[in-house]
Amino acid sequence: TKATVADEAKSTADALRDLLVEHHLLITIGGVSVGDFDFVRPAVIQNRFAIQFSGVAIKPGKPISFGIRPDNKAWFGLPGNPMSAMITLCLFVLDYLDEAMSFQSIGVQNEFARKPGREEFVPAYFSAGTGLTLSPTVGSHAVSGLSLANGLARISSEISLIKPGDSVEFAAFPWSKLT
Repeated sequence: TKATVADEAKSTADALRDLLVEHHLLITIGGVSVGDFDFVRPAVIQNRFAIQFSGVAIKPGKPISFGIRPDNKAWFGLPGNPMSAMITLCLFVLDYLDEAMSFQSIGVQNEFARKPGREEFVPAYFSAGTGLTLSPTVGSHAVSGLSLANGLARISSEISLIKPGDSVEFAAFPWSKLT
């Protein structure tokens, strides 16, 4: 069920309450930060969710949140930026649904520079004929990197430069057909 909710506290809490009548897992996108106009977190708490975690040391996707109610109904609060939402869906929600992505070491075809500090997930394209290419367009707001990607590369927090021939961990999207 998809629900679009007015950007106000009462509407958000009421919509979550109504969805919980029929659903055991809620996934929200956006509104999980702690600003004056981020209503999702207070709404899930009002609906008896205990927050299990909020914020993880990955890039993009740091603001993800997860909660469980006493009746074992679960909630994922995905970040509002499109790339962050997609990556946290793949890493956390799929794992929760027993569809975890399986990462394996693969050599990279292109150079990729980044600022070290957090583990980073980068859209990537793998083909048996050409190998693994990391998307040059990254960022929590950038979706163009996903347009050709068929999976995600995981880059360690310490790495600042990947050169052709270096290996990274790669996992195909469950819906991708690798060529």
